Amino acid sequence: MLLSMSKSTITNTSSTTNFSSRTSIDSRHIQDTFIYFPIRISYNCSGTACFSQDYDLCYKTKMTLSEYSQLKQYIIFSVGTNERHSEILSSLKEFFRDSINSVRRFEQITSIGHLLRVLEIRDLLSEDNVECLKNIALRLPNSQDVMQRITDYERCHVPREYGNYYTASTQNQKKEPEDSFITSSPLTSNLSKRKKQRIFETIIEEIGSFWRDLARNLKIRECVIDDIDFQNKTLAIKATKIMEAYEYKADPQRWFFVLCDALEKTRRKDLVRSIQEIMAMNI
Repeated sequence: MLLSMSKSTITNTSSTTNFSSRTSIDSRHIQDTFIYFPIRISYNCSGTACFSQDYDLCYKTKMTLSEYSQLKQYIIFSVGTNERHSEILSSLKEFFRDSINSVRRFEQITSIGHLLRVLEIRDLLSEDNVECLKNIALRLPNSQDVMQRITDYERCHVPREYGNYYTASTQNQKKEPEDSFITSSPLTSNLSKRKKQRIFETIIEEIGSFWRDLARNLKIRECVIDDIDFQNKTLAIKATKIMEAYEYKADPQRWFFVLCDALEKTRRKDLVRSIQEIMAMNI
């Protein structure tokens, strides 16, 4: 049984949680990253719902999806922009051969991004378990920097099965400036013009009607979005203008991280994967 939280007043009888004795839950706090667990409910004589002490209310991971994704993206950058890209990828595939456990899938892996997805499928990589990223980091020229980023992630990550939403949310607000994984990177500033052009072209061709949402998530001003919409007819041209506006104002070292984060918020993870594949290409 799942309890609907929308605009309801609840009373917590458990002495083990940090909730106040009466806590008002507003529907605005309910987000996709909430994890709800079945709870047992009893009613007192006044009709107020009471929580059984045998169950917890709801939990949420402190780490946002983008922080975990950006950590993976940095790994992808580190491998994909290295001149020994193919050699490093082959070495990593051999290292994880037993874990991949499929000859066909092993041969299909042509990029570091694809390898990470396979490791996720095999349940060797997740938001709560990034041990295999350390094995990857040890094989990179900038291993010390990558290991530090992984360590930082682990230090501020609250595993989803333990992270109380209200406690984690407060901690997240306090630590956000220092713990953010959208950090400057020399990898993106050294990107070839051809590779960057391919990334932009892919987004322009495939973003479609999501162009306006992407623009907002890229922090482009609403008046600029309205002007682009008014002055241009086709979706492709509108997307082109948005990408031009973003490129003009973007940080040369952070633009790819910010772009991937914006695409995720636009619910276009498919495009995130596509441009990650391009980033890993030797072009």
